Amino acid sequence: MEKSTLFLAGGCYWCLEAIFQRIKGVDEVISGMAFPDTQEPKVETIKIVYDPEIIELETLLEVFLTSHDPTTINRQGNDVGPEYRSVIFCNDRHEFQIAEKVVYEMQKYYNDPIVTQLRKLKKFKPAPTSHQNYYNKNKENAYCTNIISPKIKKFKEKFSSLYKVV
Repeated sequence: MEKSTLFLAGGCYWCLEAIFQRIKGVDEVISGMAFPDTQEPKVETIKIVYDPEIIELETLLEVFLTSHDPTTINRQGNDVGPEYRSVIFCNDRHEFQIAEKVVYEMQKYYNDPIVTQLRKLKKFKPAPTSHQNYYNKNKENAYCTNIISPKIKKFKEKFSSLYKVV
């Protein structure tokens, strides 16, 4: 079967990149900027290339919705602004339906409403090389040890069966 792609935005792309690199069935994760529409600001986004025979879209979306706070608008921790909003970029109507279903099902785990947007992607531009694979190259960096490492630990505890060593 052919590989699938998924684009997700949920705060700093370094955080999402580090988590999704550690999922069995994910072949590649690229950090970059998404442009949902010419009227909207760009969004820090990751592109995920995955094997749908190993990992389902629903599972990837569950990991996504638990790896950041999908109930805050334009903010993840200290990262504030529209470029840090929570977005699932859907390639087609089928993906929109799956994303709507997963968001609906995940709502029961949150007291506040999930504000993650479901959007069509207009354009994706990879970040510079220095921003790719950031956590794996900079684990001792304060941002990595204080912000990303705890997120990876939480992911590993919650989704241990999906975890792969990078």
